[in-house]
Amino acid sequence: MNNDYTPIISNVRKKPIFITTPIFTLHSAIAADSLKRYYELKGLEVKLSVGASEYGALKVKSILGRTDLNLQEQCKNISDKYKNLLDAAMVSYTDFIRTTEKRHENAVEHVWNRLIENDLVYKDKIEGWYSKNDRLFYDEADIKEITHSHSGKKLKITNYTGRPVEWHVEERYKFRLSKILPKLMEWLKDYEEFINAPNSLHGLINKTRQGLIVDVPISRPRSSTDWKSNLPGETEQVIDPLFDAYINYLTVTGYPWSEKNYNKFWPLDIQICPKYILRSHVIYGPALLMGIKLSPPKKIFAHSFRQSRSNAEPFQVINYYGADVFRYVYLAYVDSSNSNKFSNQNINSWYTMDLVNQLGQLIHKCLSSQLFPNGPWIPIFSKNKNGIPETDRIIHQALETLPDTVEKYYTKLEFSKASKQILATITLANKYFDKISPIEFLTTKDYISMNRALYYSFETLRITGILLQPIMPDRSLKLLNILGVRHNEHKWEDAKFGKGWPILDNKRRKWAPYLYYNLYPHLSNQVDDNVFANENMK
Repeated sequence: MNNDYTPIISNVRKKPIFITTPIFTLHSAIAADSLKRYYELKGLEVKLSVGASEYGALKVKSILGRTDLNLQEQCKNISDKYKNLLDAAMVSYTDFIRTTEKRHENAVEHVWNRLIENDLVYKDKIEGWYSKNDRLFYDEADIKEITHSHSGKKLKITNYTGRPVEWHVEERYKFRLSKILPKLMEWLKDYEEFINAPNSLHGLINKTRQGLIVDVPISRPRSSTDWKSNLPGETEQVIDPLFDAYINYLTVTGYPWSEKNYNKFWPLDIQICPKYILRSHVIYGPALLMGIKLSPPKKIFAHSFRQSRSNAEPFQVINYYGADVFRYVYLAYVDSSNSNKFSNQNINSWYTMDLVNQLGQLIHKCLSSQLFPNGPWIPIFSKNKNGIPETDRIIHQALETLPDTVEKYYTKLEFSKASKQILATITLANKYFDKISPIEFLTTKDYISMNRALYYSFETLRITGILLQPIMPDRSLKLLNILGVRHNEHKWEDAKFGKGWPILDNKRRKWAPYLYYNLYPHLSNQVDDNVFANENMK
């Protein structure tokens, strides 16, 4: 493809990985943070942006249900609440952007001026089916009529989000998507190679290819917001919230860039979003970037999980189980079939089944004081002259292949498969430990066999501890500390079988038996069972 929208990027300096999430999307942020932590374990520099959309009075009033409040202050409170939630969930973002910031207004103004220069916007009267919640006009084909379950009234909703729509007429600027369409379709020609999304993507691409998605509104009337700045040269038009939110991905890079101070982050490497805003991230946003001569994202991942924008209920779960457990359950069990099953009973069941009964049990077995009468020495792996014994072959092979398998899943954002693969190896190690029964070797004074059995169990904890760091950063670190694994031995390359605990100064390594007491204790269902019940999680 003739790429005439190449950004200013250094040809010398290696580009950091740039990951973005849409505004107010907790699941996207946790997934993005786990991916960021994985790349950092590989020794790479990563930029992760998250943020909050603070568009205008009407939307905020509908959220708060009141009109007597200082709306800008309330927006700040909502944004701070979300930021505090991200911090509690240990999301290690490098930039938190609010769309009311001056730097964002500067970026929006620059993008608008570039669009005007390239003849990509024009004023027109807009009428059609409009969703106030989605802040989008929808085509007739995207609308269906239903009967309200309580009132019995007929109402129209969009097939995409299930939200109500109403007929609406107003004057707006439109973005000439039709002018960008040839370039967009060339970019989307092999979309399956770089866009990972639910089944709805194929239909969306086909509609775009057939010209059924036409020029789209890019502004809205001044009356829709109390504080967004007017577009350049306008007194009654402001940027549309959909495009306003998308431009934040440019804002966090310092856009607009200068020739002397090139931007080292663009193009965007990985974009993670919920599928209900797939259209803006696969069609409108990339077309906007092409329109101002910038490269579109390299990869886009969409998921089906949903949450409420103002939801603070996860705080209760984090306070009770800890951020690591919250993150683990979120990533291991959240998919389209489980996103509405986040009751406390299920959370407690998943926590107990995976982390208490498997990982916690293996830690407890390995670190039993009965097995170390001469002190907490790390067992040493000694090769058998006849090769790997039959009893060790399965666990040996599982540990050798585990890092590559997990890496494949991480890079595809398949955290559920990655965590299940890690858990399967821990379960295998538990069965191995029970079958070998190292305590019996101690009784018979077969120290070679006991050392070998303990080594495989310790090595399972070390390797899985390293591999779980992106998902559970705090307790994985604590586990590695217990095992005497030094901080410079926590990298991804250290997860290779047999690489742990190198001899230092001709001395064997020790583990710390009581550094942390019971990492995964049994917990009862004490959190209100409606922790997630009243919210749709994003």
